[in-house]
Amino acid sequence: ATPSTTIITTNPAGVTVAAVATKPNAAPVVTGGHSAVAVTVPADVTSVISAATDKNRTEIRITAPTTVILDQLKNTGVKAVDLTIQVPSAVAGNTNANAKVSITAEQAVLQAAKDTQKDIIIKVADAQTGKEAYSWTFSGTGLKNSVASVTAVNINLNVIPVKSDAQTSAIVAQSSTGRATSGIVLKFGENNLLPGPAAVRVYVGDQEGCKPNSTMYLYYLNSVTKVLEQLPKSQCIIDQDGYATVTVAYGRYYVLLPQPATNLYPVRSDTTYPVGVKNGKTYTFGITVSGNAVPSLMVGNSGVFVSTVRRQGSKYYVTVKAVGAPGAMTAIYSTLPKQKPVILCYIAAEK
Repeated sequence: ATPSTTIITTNPAGVTVAAVATKPNAAPVVTGGHSAVAVTVPADVTSVISAATDKNRTEIRITAPTTVILDQLKNTGVKAVDLTIQVPSAVAGNTNANAKVSITAEQAVLQAAKDTQKDIIIKVADAQTGKEAYSWTFSGTGLKNSVASVTAVNINLNVIPVKSDAQTSAIVAQSSTGRATSGIVLKFGENNLLPGPAAVRVYVGDQEGCKPNSTMYLYYLNSVTKVLEQLPKSQCIIDQDGYATVTVAYGRYYVLLPQPATNLYPVRSDTTYPVGVKNGKTYTFGITVSGNAVPSLMVGNSGVFVSTVRRQGSKYYVTVKAVGAPGAMTAIYSTLPKQKPVILCYIAAEK
């Protein structure tokens, strides 16, 4: 085993950067088709986080052991790679807004998982307690069937109470009965559209209102329009161990609330995962509009898709036809009067 190493530098902007190149603690162990790999992030990054201030910002950049994972994916006896990244408590529960953390699953790894249709599971655990903070699962089949481009993903995830964030508290209050601000925020890393749907399991058992076997409600937090957006599947059960599992296609900010929200964004698409449409073919989105809202529904790039909109009561049907070059991607947008556009779903032209 070769210990993981940390190289600390200062970038041109004066930000202290701690780059961690992780190495396996031991040789991978294959059991039942799962290859288990464990790495440990050096404890010296703790001092980097604690030293971060408004005037002296820091970044912790942790990369997975790409070469080792790629080797395991080539192994015909391996169906899934299960990587555990053990991090100091200061990283697992980072609350210092001046210390930015990224934990990167490289593009090459996700592309190989897609090509071989093997699963990638990445767990982030507290090295001091051994407790898993959160995990990501990208299924090889999900990656294979996704029309999104394969890119590197920052899997870092922070869990904070809604009450700890002033902007979020205000948005949740206006969407809750009695202006309640209970609940938590799931702050994903700097990702937008993911290479494929990911099942994210996160520990919330130490958060207010997150009791085992209790039902929570998941919403996308749109900080631009300052509203909560509905998701096709919003209910989530906290398991016996205090974990919530959600499936996401976008790495954004979400909230988990103990009660269903009210006063939500009034436009919801039945389809939210990216859709591929073969050239010359059509796809119809069913879009539900609540209240008295009258949205403008349109496709972002008329050179890739042409569209027609039909209304039937509170339901709108947007039919798109692929006319552009295969591989080109755009989105279906909803715009309410005097508001900024909201993306309902991404679409891509296919061969």
